[in-house]
Amino acid sequence: MTASGWGKYLGCAVVLGLLALVEVSGASARPAEWGLLVYVSEQADLPRLGERYLRYLERVRHASQITAVAEVVTTDSNEPGEVRGQRYFFDKVGQRHCQVVELSEASQGKRIANLIKWGMQQAVAKRYALVVVGHGQVAPTLASEQDRAGASFLWLDLQVALSHGVEGSAQEKLDALFLDCCFGVTVEVAAKLAGTVRYLVGTPGLMYSPGLPWDEILSWLIAHPGGDGRALAQQAVASLGDMWQHEPDVAISLIAIDMSRAAAVGRRLRALVAGAQDEMPAIIPEITLARSRAESWGTQSELVDLGGFATALGGLTAHGGVAQQARQLARATRRAIVASYLQGPLAPVQVRDQGLAVFFPLGREGWPAAYGQAGKGQTIESWLPFLNSYLSGLQAAGVAGAMPEVLTGQFLSGS
Repeated sequence: MTASGWGKYLGCAVVLGLLALVEVSGASARPAEWGLLVYVSEQADLPRLGERYLRYLERVRHASQITAVAEVVTTDSNEPGEVRGQRYFFDKVGQRHCQVVELSEASQGKRIANLIKWGMQQAVAKRYALVVVGHGQVAPTLASEQDRAGASFLWLDLQVALSHGVEGSAQEKLDALFLDCCFGVTVEVAAKLAGTVRYLVGTPGLMYSPGLPWDEILSWLIAHPGGDGRALAQQAVASLGDMWQHEPDVAISLIAIDMSRAAAVGRRLRALVAGAQDEMPAIIPEITLARSRAESWGTQSELVDLGGFATALGGLTAHGGVAQQARQLARATRRAIVASYLQGPLAPVQVRDQGLAVFFPLGREGWPAAYGQAGKGQTIESWLPFLNSYLSGLQAAGVAGAMPEVLTGQFLSGS
């Protein structure tokens, strides 16, 4: 099931399941170990599977060291401008409460920020994790309202939410961000969220139903409430692997990133781009071959595993400076990944790496509008000229838009 399939059902399921698992005691003077803040962008059929998940997860007892709040956001299909939200929490004796909040005038980033602020008041804890659930991808940036089509969340939404949500609190940043949506993790998103959260967990590809296995993750957390954000992120990846290992033909990917190392990945990427630009178009065949050997995701394989690409390029190119920068980028990427799970026939690759994706299309058709614009708001400014230079070289060779194996064959044969 694709993003649009699982997304219809997962949101309320996660919310109701979390509420069945945990007890919030905001008035308590003694903070819990963990507070979970769950934001769901609800679509038409989300509630249906929610009750099923609730019944499934009711087997887990309340945990005094784990607290939770949730907000379900609904857009009226008949009145697109009307956005409603419902917030849920438990009181000290385990009673569930719900309140309606007015959201029509707030942007999505402000909604999530307000949930964080409210949730930290209700669910007093030493550490916090934000869970974001919804359709589609975490788009790199927003050029116009039309670009929101198919993208529930934007990095800018999340950046605003994470930075403004903790303002006025004792928290410097949230400990973990879980993106329960498709195509949530790219190097562009990680670079922009660096400094706002300690660990990021998500997938560069599709998130299949039922999404992240919160029954397993929360069962572990309830048993290990003293675990930190790194341990929780690693457990999420391990739990997903356990969930899907018996279906090896399904393409599953999930990674956990140490965000304190994300900035180093961006710096190494910029250094590689600077060196590669000087050698274009001489190294286009080597870049193309390296790209074809790395994992890829998306409808047209437009997202490519950055570590796998850099690893392959470092071993392929005869240009010493580019090879050195590629190897350093590969090392920086590995250091940033604290856990990864890649399974199934993602691509006919020879280099399987960690799963931190970068937008790397083989043609301009289907580009998000954001990548066609330079300047303020572009996620990694240096990557756009690299793409333009590379694609211009492909166009000059008369092979733009071809598949990697076709390109590789043409270049290696000298055509």
